[in-house]
Amino acid sequence: WIEIKAGYNHNCALDSSGAIECWGIEDGGFYDRDHVTDTPTNDGYTTVSGGWVHNCALDSSGSIECWGIDDGSSEDHGQVTDTPTSTGYTSVSAAAFHSCALDSSGSIECWGSDDYNQLTDTPTGSGYQELTGFYRHTCALDSSDSIECWGYDAYDQVADTPTDSDYTTVR
Repeated sequence: WIEIKAGYNHNCALDSSGAIECWGIEDGGFYDRDHVTDTPTNDGYTTVSGGWVHNCALDSSGSIECWGIDDGSSEDHGQVTDTPTSTGYTSVSAAAFHSCALDSSGSIECWGSDDYNQLTDTPTGSGYQELTGFYRHTCALDSSDSIECWGYDAYDQVADTPTDSDYTTVR
């Protein structure tokens, strides 16, 4: 295994051939949102990201594939059906009900729920180096090594974002 990511009630791992294996709840009940059973069966993926009710993976061409809840229920916000279809992405991060990705210019694209401005407040421009999302907010590292966060802010996870510029990664 070369990468492992934890989701809400499941985990996913990537092996050296780029195949993904996910495990956790798959009992057919309320919390079973097909984020385990719909795991892609092919290989060639370069990274995987575990979200709340969905997962996303990036393949070697920079295409994104997301799977999980896609049933029109109250937790389906398009985080699977609205996944970008183009190539050239370099990073993807699945959160609770939205996901974001970086393209080769360092521009950020987000899709899924916008209930806390996770899409509306997505930074514009290019040069972003890395991003990470959780629950209903996302953070990105920009070209000046500063962190920018947007979305849900009930606990100041956006408002209290550090303002200095000496960061090398966001996780």
